[in-house]
Amino acid sequence: MSKTIYAGIDVSKAKLDLAMLFPNGSCRDMGEFENIKDGIHSMIAKASKQAKKVRAKHIHFAVESTGKYSNAVVSALRNENGSTVSCVNPAQVNYFGKMTMVRTKTDKVDAKLIATFCSVTKPQPIPETTPEFKKLRELSRHRCYLVQQCAHQKTYLESVEDVTLRQSILSIIDQFKAMIKEVDGLISQHLKSHGSLAHNVDLLCSIPGIAKQTAVTILTELHPERGNGKYTKSVQSAHSGLAPSKRESGAFKGVERISKTGNALLRKSLYMPAMNAMRNNPFVKELYDRLLAKGKKPKVALIASMRKLLMISIGVLNNQTPFDPHWVSIHPNA
Repeated sequence: MSKTIYAGIDVSKAKLDLAMLFPNGSCRDMGEFENIKDGIHSMIAKASKQAKKVRAKHIHFAVESTGKYSNAVVSALRNENGSTVSCVNPAQVNYFGKMTMVRTKTDKVDAKLIATFCSVTKPQPIPETTPEFKKLRELSRHRCYLVQQCAHQKTYLESVEDVTLRQSILSIIDQFKAMIKEVDGLISQHLKSHGSLAHNVDLLCSIPGIAKQTAVTILTELHPERGNGKYTKSVQSAHSGLAPSKRESGAFKGVERISKTGNALLRKSLYMPAMNAMRNNPFVKELYDRLLAKGKKPKVALIASMRKLLMISIGVLNNQTPFDPHWVSIHPNA
């Protein structure tokens, strides 16, 4: 059996810290590298050199998921032969550190902790993502950013009384609206060029309560899974942060809440569609009314409706069939 070295990479905006766990059990700091193209290549060369020294034919890299700061290093590592690349959730690594009684918090210590976490849990490799899917996700996230910034300006406008300043803020709001409209055009153009993506967006739009931009966000923010290309409901529920989380200990009975440990963008994108679906989607409306009848608070019923809408979205994508309110009666064993 070939030897495997586990490499942990702590990612920040400016630099990368590399640590490697060798087959003999020793975990060593391999230095820090600039988070730019040349620095990433130097880090990979250093890791490969260390692997050759101990005659290891395989390196399992674990990269802390930090959004855009980890994208470049993940892309570079994927092109390396004889290596596996996994993205690990910082929260999981943090809890692992607490479990193993790690008391020091530095970038170098974190890199060693990530390497150890990788050797123990052996996280799944990152599924391949097509360039067109990445482009759509980038456009969608940029649109969400613009909408958020526009909303901030509108909120700020409410507190400003000076006429000159109000005109300035209104001008900024108009600029954001123009940029949002431009991105909407780019998204539409991109979907026209890639039929499979457009097909999935159309499937999601067939669900009452979900419009085009929400459909794009849901599609691009679902957690990528390996296997037959289908989504797992439990995985996506946890990924969205909508999975229930309850704490009990002895006589203490905690209030059940959602975990919120997941993709906040996906969770937020379901809020307004759920509000709409409570009026127009028979499945969501029935669930919401039933929970209210049981005495649940409106907020609890709304969160359950958001999760229900997510589950319907996954069902539509998995079955590659537009939304049908009679689906359950026609396919009772599906």
